[in-house]
Amino acid sequence: MNLQKKLQEQNRLESAEDLITEGSFEEALIENERIVNQFPVVPPGDTALFNVGYIYAHPDNPKKDYKKAFVSFHRLVRGFPDSELRHKARVWALIIDELVRTNNEVKRLEATVDSLQEDVLEGQLEKNKLKVKEQTIRILKEQLRKLKEIDIVIEEQKRERLPEE
Repeated sequence: MNLQKKLQEQNRLESAEDLITEGSFEEALIENERIVNQFPVVPPGDTALFNVGYIYAHPDNPKKDYKKAFVSFHRLVRGFPDSELRHKARVWALIIDELVRTNNEVKRLEATVDSLQEDVLEGQLEKNKLKVKEQTIRILKEQLRKLKEIDIVIEEQKRERLPEE
């Protein structure tokens, strides 16, 4: 590549990096992908590919996509063995992989918590039902005791009325 072409692409990269700084992620992504397609195995394709991964991983990017970020960084590591960005891309790929695994674990744990909360609510409902049944049993036992007392009183009154033999 001649010097003029190299300078032109360097300016495009700098412009794309400015777009990232400004938060214009879609425009920056388009520009960097264009450079990657134009230079898939030679610089400045490595820098543009790094930027693509960075854009997809950027926390302020509303369309962030960790899988695509991982693929971009991994592609840089494999496709540009002599790139100065290779080690940084490898670190980013490892961090994103760990982040995705951690996010998946968090989702799994949240689902477990939700399930356990439902179980707790069901258990509380059953406990409340049991308390109502126990209270009903106490009330019925008390009524039975009173009925027995009444029955005893009635029996005593009957005996008092009976003539003695």
